[in-house]
Amino acid sequence: MSKSKYAYYAAYGKNRAAIYTNWKKLESQQRFYKGLKYKGFYLISEAIDFVANGICNDYKIFEQSQIDTSILEKNRNYTFSIDELKKM
Repeated sequence: MSKSKYAYYAAYGKNRAAIYTNWKKLESQQRFYKGLKYKGFYLISEAIDFVANGICNDYKIFEQSQIDTSILEKNRNYTFSIDELKKM
């Protein structure tokens, strides 16, 4: 089995977002994203920033202060709908 190049893969689109620890997992989920953007990272903090900034700046779905990034850090390899990331 080949090893992933990066420790984390951050992905987001207009409808969902996630932090993956395995490229194959992201690859298998690509079809569920609308307007998918992704990138590999060595640090979890950089991956989370990529997702949060993308949701706010690229798609203007939420303001940065409205996103609960802690769930991305705790629940890796799980794809969240964008609404699940909004702070209550």
